[in-house]
Amino acid sequence: MTDPALLSVHVDLVFEGPTDQLEKLHELFTEISAHFPGITAVGDVTKTIGKPAILSKSIDDFIGSSNERVYNCLRRAGIETVGMLIDKTPDELLAITNFNDRCLEDVMQKLASRGLSLRED
Repeated sequence: MTDPALLSVHVDLVFEGPTDQLEKLHELFTEISAHFPGITAVGDVTKTIGKPAILSKSIDDFIGSSNERVYNCLRRAGIETVGMLIDKTPDELLAITNFNDRCLEDVMQKLASRGLSLRED
């Protein structure tokens, strides 16, 4: 018998398509995992209908020249897309040099106008 090995794999899959296809994709991953007893979890499917395209939008396109301070702070922090932005908490953004409460308010309003929000912890 060989020694057991540990392989940790995290997959983020952005799928833009009809809901029934998204659910079928999740069923297929669940079915595949049944053939490998060592797989302990297949995550839930998050339905973000209409949102995936915006998540890949660049901060430049999303913020644009409307707020140069916000744009510069986010770029300096390595936040390049809307998807990367919504993965941050308000506290994480406020920790960015020169990113203040007003910047946070502007970002939250801009996200809310698109039906998005920052991550909550």
